[in-house]
Amino acid sequence: MDSDTSDDVRFDIGEGGDLTTTGSGDGTSMEGCQKIDFLFVVDNSGSMGQYQTQLIGSFGPFIDTIYDTVRANDFQIMVVDSDADIDLTQCEGGCAFGNSTFCPGWCTTKDSLDLTCEGTLGAGEVAPYNNNASNAVCDVPDGKRYLTSALSRDEIKTKFACMAKVGTFGSGAELPMSAMVEAVTTLNQPGACNEGFVRRDAVLVVTVISDDYPVPATEDDASTVGSPQAWYDAVAQAKGGAQNVVMLGIINTADAICVSGAGSGPIVHPTQKFVDVIQRFGGNGFMGNICSPDYNAFFKEAVSIIDTACNEFVPPE
Repeated sequence: MDSDTSDDVRFDIGEGGDLTTTGSGDGTSMEGCQKIDFLFVVDNSGSMGQYQTQLIGSFGPFIDTIYDTVRANDFQIMVVDSDADIDLTQCEGGCAFGNSTFCPGWCTTKDSLDLTCEGTLGAGEVAPYNNNASNAVCDVPDGKRYLTSALSRDEIKTKFACMAKVGTFGSGAELPMSAMVEAVTTLNQPGACNEGFVRRDAVLVVTVISDDYPVPATEDDASTVGSPQAWYDAVAQAKGGAQNVVMLGIINTADAICVSGAGSGPIVHPTQKFVDVIQRFGGNGFMGNICSPDYNAFFKEAVSIIDTACNEFVPPE
């Protein structure tokens, strides 16, 4: 499907970015990447239902294009949401009465889940229980919290659809960038929830999808929590350099007129902190308008950025 790409912005030079040339400079060819780790950070606040559906709808064509055009053939795919355990606290509320109205199945299924990881910010989603979520165990193999290319392409699409429908019961104080950092740093350590997800010899592709906007004195990433430089530094360090990261954002851009919120305060466009962290990744940073009718055009452009990053990747010795 053709789609208007006028809302998509690619940054050639990012303020504060320190991308380095990955070629050897002596005319020798670059080896490129064989592995890619895909992290999807999905806002699970109350306004995100439609956008989660659009993400899932665009994932199939995106992953098909990745398989068909990018030189890498070893993939890992993980989804995290934008809060810790607020959604599960909401689900738990009805269990004393024998059911949880908004999270069908939770009261019995929870006993089979790792509740520590389920309630940890940045842990991979394998059983999204929440209002308007999948409310199912997604059958991620091998006890992992992410998918691997040991699965068939169709299996990846089906399980991603389960994992990415994270629902709309999450905290309204969204922490998507904080979740991103936790996912690839603390929670990637041995014995932690996401152990083995970030691989030293892989390109990391992060996609953040959030309609959050800044509100003064609010304790969320869009407003007062964290800083673009700190988020950038953490992810770049986790990957041995920003050149090994592609940073994608489907966010509240300057013209995201669909974004709305409660209260009498004005909606601020864009979410400047999110724009700033994407910019810091220079040519490896790309953002699109969350209000786009679908995200196919966004991901089509993203594939070319991923392909370039993969081709220019210098595997560690």
